[in-house]
Amino acid sequence: MISLCMIVKNESMLLDYFLEHHRQIADEVIIVDTGSSDKTIEIAKKHSCKVHNFKWNDDFSAARNFSIGINSPVKVMGDWMLWLDPDEMISKEYFQKIRDMEKRNDVMGFSFMQKTYTNQEKHPRFRKEEKYGFSGFYMKGICKMFRNMNGIKFEYPVHETVRNSILGLGGKIMKSGIFIEHFRELRNDIKEKERYYRKLMKSKMLMSPTGNMALEMKESTMLSI
Repeated sequence: MISLCMIVKNESMLLDYFLEHHRQIADEVIIVDTGSSDKTIEIAKKHSCKVHNFKWNDDFSAARNFSIGINSPVKVMGDWMLWLDPDEMISKEYFQKIRDMEKRNDVMGFSFMQKTYTNQEKHPRFRKEEKYGFSGFYMKGICKMFRNMNGIKFEYPVHETVRNSILGLGGKIMKSGIFIEHFRELRNDIKEKERYYRKLMKSKMLMSPTGNMALEMKESTMLSI
């Protein structure tokens, strides 16, 4: 059983299609809303999602952990958890593969290749390919599917990840060979969101300017924005 766990805010433009498209790969969908003022919650309930509210605190990991039942009333029923955002899309050609992956008992997580379409040709990982109105893309491997078990949690307030906690438990993360198409630049608020991420990262780094967390966050942000 797979639980799709999401955090959202004002996603009415994307959420309806996203949920309709991905319903075959999730046995339950958990939506954690961080303060929507549009029809996001209404759309989520229309698709029979389990909806919870979270007071935003400038920490993406805190919200993600809330969505998977850590320090929260959320009850995740799935043996596996998949986390996606409404601007991400998995092709239906991979759906059966994902269902087969949940039968594995020798790994704790699966990494997916996130293919982000962009017109930012100066991005250090930019690759030329004209598609969907974009001039190219960049890719990054992310552990997007992992077991529902104690000890696995998201870390870092920006560019959150479960990778470290899985490896810390001695677990294995396997490459899935699955691509996620990421349309972050379709959002009207992309520039505002970039500025917010940078401001948030800077404030968190000042709290621990020489720690490993700060260095990893800095590298992740420079490669992801």
